[in-house]
Amino acid sequence: MKKFFLIVFVTFLSQNAFAACQYYAYVSYGPAMVNGNLNEKQNVYKSSGLRKNLEGFRAVYTSYGQVTLASGFAIENIGPYDTEAVAYDALNSVIDELESAGYVKKNRSHTVPAIILRNKKKCN
Repeated sequence: MKKFFLIVFVTFLSQNAFAACQYYAYVSYGPAMVNGNLNEKQNVYKSSGLRKNLEGFRAVYTSYGQVTLASGFAIENIGPYDTEAVAYDALNSVIDELESAGYVKKNRSHTVPAIILRNKKKCN
């Protein structure tokens, strides 16, 4: 009986200790107010950069899991990918598409919606 519990315990540890790290990213984009002026908007994007997490990481706007908002903002969730290089290429591809469509990188003058990060479990 001890041997059975030992096998179960070792199996449990190995599954949790060696859980796969995966690479994720997100890009939030849409029409942002400039310096709080309702009449002045600019299409901007905000990138998370690459994130190394355990399975299930996701960015959303609300607790209901929305990735689009009525104000025109959207989130592009990227990943999971097993390698950093592939995730980096996918992230840059999304950013290149947005920039070619006229979007600029968000700066301090832009007002953008807050983002909720789900399943944020960093991986070493």
